[in-house]
Amino acid sequence: MEGPATRVELEDIVIEDVYGRAADTSLESGVSVNHGAFVSITRGLLRQHRDFGIAAFSTGTVVVLTDVEILRTLPRACPDTSCDRGTGAAVGVFDQARVEMTDFVIESAPLCGVYLADGGEADLSRGKVVSCEIGVCLTDDGYDVSRLTNDVEYRDNGSNLDSASPPVPLPPSSGEILSP
Repeated sequence: MEGPATRVELEDIVIEDVYGRAADTSLESGVSVNHGAFVSITRGLLRQHRDFGIAAFSTGTVVVLTDVEILRTLPRACPDTSCDRGTGAAVGVFDQARVEMTDFVIESAPLCGVYLADGGEADLSRGKVVSCEIGVCLTDDGYDVSRLTNDVEYRDNGSNLDSASPPVPLPPSSGEILSP
């Protein structure tokens, strides 16, 4: 889905088992949104995708997820080490795109639950990031990580945050710190 005139609103959807070909290193996302498009998903399940469950690229692109579960993201099936971005993130937000997530579950990603790079932005609230190698991969210095911790539980991850930014406390009920 791409282009500034593109506006898609989905409700009660299931997208699962999206796999690319091993010989093809293109993105293998469950949902990919580009070039200023707007996509809203309410009550959705995205399960077992390679590369990204949701990928958002480009300035002006906005993805709004409410009551969405993104489960068992898998790494891209690269034939060698030619993959140009890290793979296996439930949500990838790049190139100044923006994602808003409320009442969500991200579970089991081999790289990142949420991957923010190249000015990508995310606002997370009332959710869980569970059983990921890294809860949030953040490559841009100075990002306000409090945007990622509004009643969000980070649990059973290899680490909760991979970033150059300083750690920030999680909500008091969690008793954890979101830190590298």
